[in-house]
Amino acid sequence: MKKSLFQKLRKPDSNRSPLFYIFSAIIFGMIIVTFVFMSPNGSGNLSGSATAATVGGRVIPILQLQQRTQQIEEQNKMFLPNAGDQFQKFFQAQALNDLINAELLTEVEPQEELYVSDSLLAQTIMEIPAFQEKGQFKRDLYETYLLNSGSSANSLEDKIKKDLRIGLVRELFNDAFLTTKIEKSVYKKITDFDIKMEFVDVSEVELALKSSQVKVTDDEIKTNLENPEFLKKAKAEFDRTSFKYLSKEKVKAKWILALAPDLSEAAYDKAKEKVKALDLNNKNFAEMAKLHSEDPTAEQGGDLGYVEKGTFDEAWDKAAFSTSAGQISELFKTPQGWAKVLVEEKKPASQSAFEDVKFMVAKDVLSQDKTKAVLSEIKMALGQGPDSLNKVLKNYGLTWKSATDFKMSSDQIPGFSKNDDLFEKLLSLKSDGAVYSDILSDSGKSYIIKRKSFNTAKPNPADYQNMTGQRQNYALGNWFTAQKETVRIKVNPLVETNKNLF
Repeated sequence: MKKSLFQKLRKPDSNRSPLFYIFSAIIFGMIIVTFVFMSPNGSGNLSGSATAATVGGRVIPILQLQQRTQQIEEQNKMFLPNAGDQFQKFFQAQALNDLINAELLTEVEPQEELYVSDSLLAQTIMEIPAFQEKGQFKRDLYETYLLNSGSSANSLEDKIKKDLRIGLVRELFNDAFLTTKIEKSVYKKITDFDIKMEFVDVSEVELALKSSQVKVTDDEIKTNLENPEFLKKAKAEFDRTSFKYLSKEKVKAKWILALAPDLSEAAYDKAKEKVKALDLNNKNFAEMAKLHSEDPTAEQGGDLGYVEKGTFDEAWDKAAFSTSAGQISELFKTPQGWAKVLVEEKKPASQSAFEDVKFMVAKDVLSQDKTKAVLSEIKMALGQGPDSLNKVLKNYGLTWKSATDFKMSSDQIPGFSKNDDLFEKLLSLKSDGAVYSDILSDSGKSYIIKRKSFNTAKPNPADYQNMTGQRQNYALGNWFTAQKETVRIKVNPLVETNKNLF
């Protein structure tokens, strides 16, 4: 019989504590999905679908994503005490990836033999400190937690199994990709460099933010629109980018949702009966939503405003967009319960006419023209020496910024994408203070870059561990990517765009 990947990697039992597996998952920042000490009745303010994603037939609730994101944020407070929106989106993306990978392992469990035995599960629960008193497991503490959290034993055990399974996978990859003595010996002989780099962001948004000379005023727009040649240019730009002004089909709606808290069949049946029993009509729908809906929109009478098709899940779309304006939909099942939707108004998909959006188009055209003129001036100054360049930068309010220090052996420049071209251009600079002779692009932005310093790096034993960790993460990441291609994964569009989740 052909062995699976994990059978090939697996080594004899190491007699480690079961909590080692969960702990290893946390240490390596991989995945940890058990919210043992967080109430499943936490709050959020998402308007719409209660589903973050589905993996095969498995549902990842929005509430679970919110909790996992908050957990990651708490873990990072020590290092990022003032994390802003940018990091919030990163935390959410990491949380979603963690949860998807956890469900993915459950999907592939049979063929990869990732079973968690009952004895290992029991031992893990007994070693959780919150369920212990003076180092001994106390069943009453365990049962009190289940009672207070509203969680069932099966639901809790399922979450803990996911953590154990994740830890097991991580340990298998760790053992298989350790750095050898020969590799360490060779690594000591390799010369590395500590690199310092400076850069200036010369993207359109940055230029408009820093310099009044690049901003476009309403008077400029009005004046240019009176020019037949400019109007022709704006119309050509509209024709080229008309997709930007396409409005999808949408409905103005309210809804009532009854949740199935533990996603069991009995809970779904109870939620269905709750909505079914409501005597709903157009006039009382908002009041009934305030009293009975379990969605965060209940306080607003279930009001969702205008919702574009494809914003929420398929069940929601089918119910809302097949219901006539002024009518209440049939009862329908969502991944987290049962619901009804009141459709107040419907708007068909439409393409905006040029006359309706010409002001916005004209602003884009003028902004692009001004940006091109500035970039042309900067390019010319790049060939005239540092004094000329700094004078132009100062004129437009642009300043040099320092990138985080990094090594030549790094896989990317901190703060930039894995851009080999950018890395090579920096390495081509032969002396400290040298500026690259052209404007470079990275992730849709434009930069000029300067070599600040190259210094020989001192050998660091911790680098061996980093090398091992990178190799393990690379192998494990590739395995997860391959597995995702075998299972249907669907993500709520609001989650993908980080909108309205917190």
